[in-house]
Amino acid sequence: MQNSKKKPSKKHTSTISKKAIKKKIVKNFKRLSWHYWAVFIGIKVIILILAIIAFYMFYKRFLR
Repeated sequence: MQNSKKKPSKKHTSTISKKAIKKKIVKNFKRLSWHYWAVFIGIKVIILILAIIAFYMFYKRFLR
């Protein structure tokens, strides 16, 4: 009896959790949108710096 009672409760909580997760994702995205943009810009800057360093090293070797 206990197992049969636990199974539907888990299904019920899973449906609630999915809706809650969607709401939480929307709220977190609105709150941390600046953080995601900062990370995205930071990654772009790091790639740019690495590209400049690689180009500089290649240019030095090409000159020699």
